Amino acid sequence: MEVDVICKEALKPSFCSQLLNSKPGGAKGVDLDNLAQYTMDVLHANLTNSVNMFEELIKHTSNNKTKNHYYNCVQDLGPYGSGALAMLRDAEFYLKRSVYTQVARSAAGIKQDILSCIDDVKMHYHVNSLVSNYVKVTQQVGQVLDIISKYLNLG
Repeated sequence: MEVDVICKEALKPSFCSQLLNSKPGGAKGVDLDNLAQYTMDVLHANLTNSVNMFEELIKHTSNNKTKNHYYNCVQDLGPYGSGALAMLRDAEFYLKRSVYTQVARSAAGIKQDILSCIDDVKMHYHVNSLVSNYVKVTQQVGQVLDIISKYLNLG
């Protein structure tokens, strides 16, 4: 599948195209499974970095309300319970087994968890804009995975 077909559905097509074309060896002629795995790898790194960032912010923040917002993001994005990293593990498991309906469900859950964190960060206006922007980049990567999983599911 062509990158342009996938990326025309993204909120930021240029970001999507840049992401997919940054795959080592390029994205041209690469099947959807490989694009999905590459996107999952990038998303895993972004989610892990986001969780680490929020955990560091929790340690260095004295305002309890701010800490709570950061803690909520750790829960939304982390590897615990139904956090985005936990769902990403599920998505990878199902991708390896070509169970695309479950990949799509996991991708949708990941997207929702990222949006929950963004909403929580937005509710707290003292949050550093760099923090907010970083989570938004993670959201864009999650959206690309969601789009790819839709095409995988459609067959």
